[in-house]
Amino acid sequence: MKKLSYLFLALLIVACSSDDSNNDNDLMGSFLDIYNGVVWKVSQSDDVGHLNDKITFFNNPESYIVYYPAPDDLCVTVVFGETYGEADEEQVTITIHNESENSITFKQQETGEDDTYFSFTANSNGNSLIKEIDYGNGDIVEDVLVIETNSSSCSN
Repeated sequence: MKKLSYLFLALLIVACSSDDSNNDNDLMGSFLDIYNGVVWKVSQSDDVGHLNDKITFFNNPESYIVYYPAPDDLCVTVVFGETYGEADEEQVTITIHNESENSITFKQQETGEDDTYFSFTANSNGNSLIKEIDYGNGDIVEDVLVIETNSSSCSN
């Protein structure tokens, strides 16, 4: 909640500034800067299996943690640009494809598969996040996430 207060204060300063020479993107920072450490929980999903999953983004190192409560109570950390998997088996690499102050798009490269793109976009007040996955065949899956206060990345 303290981070949201700082975010509101930063927005207030930008809105009240009379110096038009400042670039809002420079003042606000990137998506990973603004939402560093914020825990988001899936509250609405096209796929019931994603309900209650959590994600937390970090700017140092640039990464995210995903918590899957069911069925395995699994917590996965992904550092962008690192390759995961055994050399003689499936390997996955996730990189930042595009980033702005309110959205981030990732490219997932997987052995033997077409590249997959997925994005997270914060709404104008920062209280919810839309996750979209484009599988490249016209099938786009969308989840709605909300800020989960008083919660850590990898717990209920």
